[in-house]
Amino acid sequence: MMTEEILPLFKTINKYVLLIVGIAMAIDFCLVFTGLANADQRLINSNVIMTLIGAATVQLGSIMFTISAYLFPKT
Repeated sequence: MMTEEILPLFKTINKYVLLIVGIAMAIDFCLVFTGLANADQRLINSNVIMTLIGAATVQLGSIMFTISAYLFPKT
């Protein structure tokens, strides 16, 4: 089935995104705590969080669209 191919792809992509964000947060904390960067120069800020929430919403919408198009084909 199509969903068996698409859902693992989304899971894998999301795992890599979370890994990259985790690495960026670790670098962020190190830079702020060592004094090399100010709190307003952080890599992970509210814009990044809002972008990730928006991307997750778009992914969920595309998954739902793909599944509904598969289950209810237009003939």
